[in-house]
Amino acid sequence: MGTQVGNGLDVTVKYIDDKTGNVASAKWNKLDKATQDQIRGGGRILSVIVPAGTAGKIVKGIKEAKALKNKTVSKSVNTKIANSGYVNPPYNLSKPIVDFTANGKDKYVRVFTKGETKHAGRWMMKDSDIKGLTPKEIQDKFALPYLPDHVVDVKPPKGIKMRTGVAKENFNGNGGGTQYELLENININVFNNSRPL
Repeated sequence: MGTQVGNGLDVTVKYIDDKTGNVASAKWNKLDKATQDQIRGGGRILSVIVPAGTAGKIVKGIKEAKALKNKTVSKSVNTKIANSGYVNPPYNLSKPIVDFTANGKDKYVRVFTKGETKHAGRWMMKDSDIKGLTPKEIQDKFALPYLPDHVVDVKPPKGIKMRTGVAKENFNGNGGGTQYELLENININVFNNSRPL
């Protein structure tokens, strides 16, 4: 997920510490690398305090911090999934799993198998993650139960809750692909431009 807040920025961040669950506040430049990585990787930034006169210099940092505000700490999502009753969890629980809110601009694709799965469903991926792959390679990368033969475009509406993480080994597939899950129902018309793979 790799959102980066610039190391050269003189900002104070207030965030939820992944280790303790407590609210912490510190100068970004004074944080150790492990804490910076924890914040970048899903720690929820509550606020960013900007020194007077430096707003122009830190616009990028503010935008990136704002993009993190809806992310849930991956540790708690992992726990939620581990306790959800899955026999074979769909996510690799040793990798970050992030809940976020759709911005209404990002585009995804969904692959499906006619006669076995539907064109509308909760699991998706980025088009760039399947570009140039054979249906068998897609099935393996995303640990799909059936060999996909069609693909459809998906643009989730703004405000829809979503989750992303790495596909776990399942259905004799290795997994390892970054998958996206819709956590809410969306209009079936959002799934469009169905075509053979």
